Amino acid sequence: MAQAMAGSDDSRLFCAEAEQGFPRWRGIVLDTLLGNPAHRIIHAMGDVRASQAPSMAIAYWYPEEHVEVDESGPLPAGWVDLGLYMRPEAQQAQEELFAALTEGKKAFLTEVGAFLYVAFLGTAPACQGQGLGGRMLAHLTVQADAAGKHAYIEAASERNAQLYERYGFRRRGSKTWSLPGAPGSPSLTLTFMSRPPQSQPQ
Repeated sequence: MAQAMAGSDDSRLFCAEAEQGFPRWRGIVLDTLLGNPAHRIIHAMGDVRASQAPSMAIAYWYPEEHVEVDESGPLPAGWVDLGLYMRPEAQQAQEELFAALTEGKKAFLTEVGAFLYVAFLGTAPACQGQGLGGRMLAHLTVQADAAGKHAYIEAASERNAQLYERYGFRRRGSKTWSLPGAPGSPSLTLTFMSRPPQSQPQ
């Protein structure tokens, strides 16, 4: 999953060097798993223990399986400090991004109740363009439909947003972060999207 995200707009915004994208995203995924050890939140095509499963997602029921990690207190062994891979001037943007992610989920929870949150979805670069991301989305939305629950996801690119729309997700809004003074003026736009439950075939 980290390889799929390494070259994303997120990496270009927060990482001063291109090679920092992979360890940053590896840390994000690892911290997510370390912070939520009690639930099975990984979905993978192929062997998740392999060095590169073709397509992977981290998804869980919110709020039942959501865990808030207090980073001011003791952290799980192996926790990755994302600041090691972030340009200093992006600190405020990262704090705002994390706040927007939290606020978006809480607002949606108030609207519809518990839902399936697709936190991350990625396909290995060598396997992209084969429909694997769509197959993973179909796998996840079937679970949401079976439970009669909405699904919620954030798209980090217009291409991803269009893919999610093909599987029933609709746009709720978007937010952009940028660093005009950084080389290349990197920016990241997140599109917040949701999908209502759909009836199962009889």
